Amino acid sequence: RGKILRFKGKGTFVNKRYERRNFLNEMSNFTQEMQKLNMKPTTKVLQLEIITHHDVAFPLLNITDGESCIHYKRLRYADDIPVYMEDTFISAERFPGLEKIDFETNSLYQVLADQYHTEIVKAFNTYNAQVVSDANAILLEVEKKSAVHCVTTLSYDKSGEAVEYSLAYFPGGRNKFDVLVRNNQTSGERR
Repeated sequence: RGKILRFKGKGTFVNKRYERRNFLNEMSNFTQEMQKLNMKPTTKVLQLEIITHHDVAFPLLNITDGESCIHYKRLRYADDIPVYMEDTFISAERFPGLEKIDFETNSLYQVLADQYHTEIVKAFNTYNAQVVSDANAILLEVEKKSAVHCVTTLSYDKSGEAVEYSLAYFPGGRNKFDVLVRNNQTSGERR
């Protein structure tokens, strides 16, 4: 059940925290997810900057080199244990003043809806396993060279325009993802 970890040649250890992440067909924010699990959510903003170039984020968000983009890095905690770290990119030109928002206490999607009248209606996530970088291992309080789930997200508004691009790193030993897969066949044919 993920409560203990066994390492060959090292021994058996109690897992700091085992989180089950639910990525079904609903969108919820980190605070809501942790409250459902009866855990205390907290967030620490590690970096906030305005950038004018990024090889991956700019083309995906339809931002031209030289335009302003907000990049921030946050570390998310549940009961004071690091659950994941994320890098987020969003157009500063489209959302002026967004860099002044306190993202330790505010949800990005809620701020976009309330202050910029932009509702995020869908997001595409890509999951892959990676070895954690030394810097991220320290922040996430995991062993160097341990596995993390890297989740890349591209979020869209009602008009189908990409709004936010993010990379999130979830410690492999602390997180498990549930994904619901549906059979959307309209006829009796199998594909």
